[in-house]
Parts: sequence; C-alpha cells; structure tokens
Amino acid sequence: MDPRKSSCFRCIRRPLSARTHMLAVLLAASCSLFADKAIAETQGQRADSILRREMKERNIPGMQVVVVLKGKVIFSRSYGVANLQTPVPVTSKTLFSINSITKAFTGVAAIEEVEKGRLNLSLPISTYLPDLPADWGRVTTFQLFGQISGLPDIWAYNDSESRGGIEDEKAAWAWSLSQPVSIPGEKEKYCQTNLRLVQLIINKLEGRHADASLIDEQLKKAHMVATSYGDSRDVIKNKSQPYQFGKDGVIHHRFERFGPMMYANSGLNTTANDMGLWMLSILGGKQMLEGSREIMWKLVPLNDGSSSSFALGWDREDRPRYRSVGGVGGMRSAFSLYPKYGLGVVILTNLLGANPEEFVDAVASSFVLEMQSTSRPKKIVSMQSK
Repeated sequence: MDPRKSSCFRCIRRPLSARTHMLAVLLAASCSLFADKAIAETQGQRADSILRREMKERNIPGMQVVVVLKGKVIFSRSYGVANLQTPVPVTSKTLFSINSITKAFTGVAAIEEVEKGRLNLSLPISTYLPDLPADWGRVTTFQLFGQISGLPDIWAYNDSESRGGIEDEKAAWAWSLSQPVSIPGEKEKYCQTNLRLVQLIINKLEGRHADASLIDEQLKKAHMVATSYGDSRDVIKNKSQPYQFGKDGVIHHRFERFGPMMYANSGLNTTANDMGLWMLSILGGKQMLEGSREIMWKLVPLNDGSSSSFALGWDREDRPRYRSVGGVGGMRSAFSLYPKYGLGVVILTNLLGANPEEFVDAVASSFVLEMQSTSRPKKIVSMQSK
C-alpha cells in the first residue's frame, strides 16, 4: 500500500486551519513579548541596583534618572527626597538645576543659526559683535565653545564662586573688558565669558534682547513642558533644594545666582523626563540634520593641532567600541548619549559633589551589554572636603 494514501500521512500533510495558525502566531508573539519584558525587567533591576548603591555611597539626598533607547523611554525612576527639611520625596515632576548642562542647549541653539545660514563658526566674532575690543573680536565662535578663547573669565569678578554667583552683572562685564587677554587657540581655560558672547551673537542674529532665552525653539521641537531658567532667588514650584557638604562634613544649602547674563552657561531647571524628550529629539534628528550634529560634537582644535576637551557645549569621549557625548552640570547632574545604540541616560541629583558622570556609563551598560560596563573610573567624593 502506498504510504502516501494512508490516513496518518494525510493527517500529517493536512494544512493547519486558519484558526490554529492564528493561535500559533499569537502564542509565539506572546512568548516573545514575555521574553522581552523579562529582559527589560532584568535590565531595569540591574540599573536600579547600581543607582541605589551609588546614591547610598555618595550620600545623595535626591535623584531622578531616565534612560531612552531606540526612540522611546525605557526606564524612569525617582529616588530620595527633594529637600531635607520637610522632607518631600522626589517625584517625576521634581525640578533639578542642571548648571553647565545648559551649555549643551546653547550648542544646539548655535547649530540652529548655522543651519539657517546666519552663523559661520569659523569667522571672528567681530563679524557679529563689531563693538568688541579688537583682541576680543579676533576670537572665533568655535574657540568660544572650545574654551580656548584666551579671554578673562567673568566668573572671577569679585570672587563670584564664593558668593554663589555674579551679584552685579554690569560691573562684572565692565571688569572683564578691562582685563588682559591671551592669544586665542593656544591653551584651554574654562571661562564663563565665552558662552556669554555666544548668547550675544545668537540673540543679535535673532533680533532679540541680549539676555533673551536661547532654548525656546528646542523646547517646542522636543515637546518639553517643565524646563525653564531660574536660581535660588526664585520661588519655583516643585524645585529641589541644592546641597553640598562643608569642610565640617555637615550638609548645607547651596545658594546659586544665575542671572540672564549667564543663561547660555547655566541656569536651567528641568526634570529627567523633559531631558529624556530632549535626548530623543537629538538622537531622532528633530533638532538638526545629522551632518550638523557631527559638527556640534566635533572637538575644537587648538593652534598646535591637538584637540580641546570640548565640542560645541558638549563633552565627548571616544571608546574602542563606541562614542559617548553629553554634559556635566555642577558636579551633580550628567547626561550621556550613545549614538551607535540610539541610547541616552540622564541622572539629575541635588548634591554638588555627587558626580553622576562617574556612573552614568554603568547605568547605560545595563541596557546595552556590548558596552560591558565601561564606566568612568569610580571616584567616591570625600564629602568632608567639599
């Protein structure tokens, strides 16, 4: 008997019914979904464990963290307290000062002007600000961002750091203009005057007041609703209290003054969720073209051909397997983007000296195993020395 004519063979050869086929597809999809969920939970648990450990070891009162990957938020957590007096828990709506991370927003604002054809980063800034002294005007916008302008630091006026910021902005500016300058491009020196000049250039090109905000267009593109300027003098709803440890080892309030003159350098308050939206807009090409993004992330060259530590308001690190770009604010907030993976991590804290840039890579590697936790060398800050 031909085995192909047997009832058993016909049963084996009979195609699955549409219903059975659909059930099989749904079962496979469900298994995949559960597997993905289990992986995500494991990754999230790994990141959460790192964050809780670092928070405990660094004595961080409060913290927010968001991770974005391939176009969406995959991790969002709030830890600790926004202030120690009440204490009020940190929530997703709590605002944190991001200090010099503001400079990365200024870099995006500059690239917007480049794409509009208004700004050439390589021309002397006297092209846009002709009333500057000649030895100031020879500096390029690239050199301002690269912190290699050779200009005097406005922050040095009247010991501004110990006073929590510049008290008299007009006097500080007049003092800066009277100080000696160095040859631009010769040496890297961190200087708050640099991005003040960028602020003046951009606002002049846009026909705005010299002290106007630079970030409004970015906020709209990223649909950010919680981000704005402000400092310790302002009453800001949901704002966390900044802290630092004194030499006596006791935690103290941190008073900060960031007037409109400093808006290109510091002064932004935001949430990790808003920062997540901004990171997604950068990675997703909503803020600028990919070629423009590469210009923004290029380290600025010195006269001898070496590179400064800064791109256009951004930090950059090139690793064997990947590149990271981002920023650090006030030794208490940090973010990093990993373009190769479509990954971004932001960590906001309310403690100066928390230095989250030292563990941001470890958090990132929880979600991309290829990174293998190539975090920056761990350095626990001595709170007694702050």
